[in-house]
Amino acid sequence: MGFHHTDPCRYPMRQVSVLWGKTWYHYLTHVLDPKQLSPQQVCDLYRRRWQIEDAFLLTKRMFKFILFMGWRH
Repeated sequence: MGFHHTDPCRYPMRQVSVLWGKTWYHYLTHVLDPKQLSPQQVCDLYRRRWQIEDAFLLTKRMFKFILFMGWRH
């Protein structure tokens, strides 16, 4: 991503926009060919990514709780 129109993005990117209900969601990918990565696949990958992020967050919270409670092996 370039910072200014005089300093454009060095890598080509593709924006995928999807309407879900009444809300538009916009994703960026470096896979330029929609035959290689369809808009549906982009959405699925992003959803899976957030499932992983949520799992890490839950694990972190549980670990902090265990330390707070003083539980050990």
